[in-house]
Amino acid sequence: MANVLRMPEMNEATTAATVMASEETSNRKGSSAMKHSMNSAHQNTRVDYEQAITDSYDAAIMMQHCIDDLGALFVAIKDAATDGSNLQRLAGVGQYLADDWSGMNQANVEKISVVYEQLKAARRQVKRMEVAA
Repeated sequence: MANVLRMPEMNEATTAATVMASEETSNRKGSSAMKHSMNSAHQNTRVDYEQAITDSYDAAIMMQHCIDDLGALFVAIKDAATDGSNLQRLAGVGQYLADDWSGMNQANVEKISVVYEQLKAARRQVKRMEVAA
């Protein structure tokens, strides 16, 4: 079985803990240049995760629209075709596959939506912490 790379679970508590741990480590290092370097590296990593999550969410939503449109196209072809024709049967297969893919993709959209909402909550938490500091 292939190894699966899993992203750490993001929620408000883990994000806040990561930010605090990064600040604590920076304070122990002492040098302002070192602090800047560590904070930049931490922010670049966070931005990459944020961008990947946002891109995944957008792609999954776009895919859902495309699959739904494809299913509607097959329904239209099936309805326009002569009863019992090969075209009607082929359109029926296409409709079945589009419906199946739509269901699988919808499950992925729901999973990605949870992570996307956690990301938005983490962003709000970081903003609150920055305002409080």
